[in-house]
Amino acid sequence: MVLYARSMKLVISFSLVTLVVSVVTFSFIPVIARLLSISEFGRFSLYYTVVLNLTPVILFGASTKLTIARSGGLSSRQISVFFGWLSSGVVVTVILCFFLTGVVWEGVPILILLALCRAGFLMHTTQLRLDERLVQFCYWQLSVVTLSFLVPISFMILFEIRVLEFVGLMIPAYLVSILFFFRANVFGREMKWDWGQMFPLVVFGAGAASHSLVGALLTSGGRYVSVVYLGAEEVGVYMLAAQLVAIITLLFSTVIQNVTPEFYRKLNKYSEGQVLKSFVLKLCISVAVVIFFFWLSLDWVVHLFFPVEYYGAVAVAKIMAIGAGFQGGYMLLSNYVFFKGRSFSMAGASSIVGVLGLAAGTALSSCYGLTGLAVAYVIGWCLLFVVVGWLALRLAR
Repeated sequence: MVLYARSMKLVISFSLVTLVVSVVTFSFIPVIARLLSISEFGRFSLYYTVVLNLTPVILFGASTKLTIARSGGLSSRQISVFFGWLSSGVVVTVILCFFLTGVVWEGVPILILLALCRAGFLMHTTQLRLDERLVQFCYWQLSVVTLSFLVPISFMILFEIRVLEFVGLMIPAYLVSILFFFRANVFGREMKWDWGQMFPLVVFGAGAASHSLVGALLTSGGRYVSVVYLGAEEVGVYMLAAQLVAIITLLFSTVIQNVTPEFYRKLNKYSEGQVLKSFVLKLCISVAVVIFFFWLSLDWVVHLFFPVEYYGAVAVAKIMAIGAGFQGGYMLLSNYVFFKGRSFSMAGASSIVGVLGLAAGTALSSCYGLTGLAVAYVIGWCLLFVVVGWLALRLAR
């Protein structure tokens, strides 16, 4: 009972820190929206979306594998070395491509390097959470996120920089975090590639990366489709709606990240079916409450903080919030599937549903515009929730 109370206290504490970080992140969005025109804001959101989509692909399942290993009392040393090799490979590839082609592909190297730094930041904070170092977790989350926005905003006010330069100036804050992670886990240690230990990580990571890439089609496919089928101002409105919904998605994601170690520990001790049903029930209640308050506050927030040209984002975000609720349920179920080592099953399910979701977004947006994109977002996440739920129930039998 004492251990349970302590674990719940830690879960609540880490979740509150993450909630504060989410509020801090959101507080910069109105500032950016007022500094940029609506079309520039759409372009910034598109660049940042690419970074968010690339980050879990570059992680290659390392943070999930780290959580599984630590929750089972296993060594995580080889996972840190594995991520070190991944990072080195990404950097070398970007440098070689740049020198071989002599071009910057519209800023693609900047976006890849920012995604790499964000991946290192996630590895660093995951380790702090698993070590139950709440103060350090709070410090790194708040400082890195704040500086990643504050530095480019300051440069934009002083020097009127371009949107791509704004994104590039987010790199230094995340770079500091990845260097601290490497100093603690990689630098000064033997970077030996032991194929016997690395091969299972490569197999797991390939499935996890494929799953993440296809999941990005559901999360962000509508943003890419909007660039093709909508006008510049509509793109800006949709991007804001997606940013608003991303707040509750981030909340679901971080709460699930914080409860996952406890989730895995209970799966190792008790009946998997009972543990899964208990966590899913609690999550469903939490999702319903969060979406209800999101709907209540959305009109007030948008009218208070954003210019009038963004007011159309309210109706779109309310529809997309339903999809975010399905996404929250899917996140927990997918963690269970990963726990069972079925990363390629996840990749297969995500691929099929991801393609269907992208097709739905293309068809509905061409006919119904912003509303069609929002409905396609809900359909995609609902389908993936059902498919992964079915897979999880089969594995729990």
